[in-house]
Amino acid sequence: MDNMSEFISACRKFKQSIIVLEKNNLNVRYIGDDVDLSKLVDITSNIQLLINKQGHELNTLLSDFPKYINFISADVDAVVNSIKNEINKASPNISEIRDFIVQLMGFLESKDIYLKKCLNDKYRVRDKAKIVRDDTKEYVKDSLRIYNSLKEISNRENRDRLREIRDLMAEKDNLFIKIFNKLLNNQEEKPFSIEVVIQKMNLNTKKFSEEEADGLDSGVIVGIIGIILTIIVPIVYSEAKAYLVALEKIADREKELVYYNSSLVTAYRVNNSTKDLSDACEGINYNYNTVINKLLSDNNNLVTSVNQMKIDFGGNDWSNYVNVYKSKLDGFKGKYTNFLGILYQIVNSQQKEK
Repeated sequence: MDNMSEFISACRKFKQSIIVLEKNNLNVRYIGDDVDLSKLVDITSNIQLLINKQGHELNTLLSDFPKYINFISADVDAVVNSIKNEINKASPNISEIRDFIVQLMGFLESKDIYLKKCLNDKYRVRDKAKIVRDDTKEYVKDSLRIYNSLKEISNRENRDRLREIRDLMAEKDNLFIKIFNKLLNNQEEKPFSIEVVIQKMNLNTKKFSEEEADGLDSGVIVGIIGIILTIIVPIVYSEAKAYLVALEKIADREKELVYYNSSLVTAYRVNNSTKDLSDACEGINYNYNTVINKLLSDNNNLVTSVNQMKIDFGGNDWSNYVNVYKSKLDGFKGKYTNFLGILYQIVNSQQKEK
């Protein structure tokens, strides 16, 4: 990946981690005298304080610069369109064109000034990212230790539940539908550990409001199963029904297992999300300057083009350049418009309503 893609990836991971670590996503039950759970409560409280201050400040900084640049870019596009409309007229007004060129240069100069400010301490993106990165490192270590401890206890205390899930999966696999699993290459791991169940639940992943879940694979699979069931189920109805019952039981037992081990789930979320948050902030810190410099370079190229246009339309022979710029103006759009749009969407995303 190039620096622009890495920066987008880091910002996405940053936002996902922030969403998971928000207060309403964490829940610790049955604290009692348990030292690990008390420590987990302290960690979640401290992380939430960090998120509410440093995390949200960094999120605001990351949101501000694409928002501002997109506003300027919209102004640039509007002026470029005005120039295009004027030169496409039967009798272009050169005074109008020259005024538009001055406006265009003004917007590009404003963007240049803003991007240069983004590189200095006033905008603090890198400094803020380093603070969040460093402040989460100890939480990653502590939460991993607590998670491993709770996992060991949960595996021991939930042997019967885990054994029941294993037996149900064995029952399911002994039914004729296992042929479909082989056909779809679905080799499902048996939950010999509670960790497998937790990971299967995708508890560390939150979807963003601007993203739609990719349903292609599941749609294809459902379609294949539908065709096969239509042909075979009338012949083996009882086996198919037993298979569906087993699936429902497995899902119910897994949900029950997770429900009664909510503190372990929280430890899992905290450990994974704090690590992701730390890694994301390192990615933001590492790639930020390169991203801004690329945006500056792109803007400088546009400034050069507008300066040339100013020269071309500044002389008495300006009419010779009208046809040249009819096609040339299409290239006056910034190179990284899509990048800025995606970045703004990501950092302003919210958790989807359940």
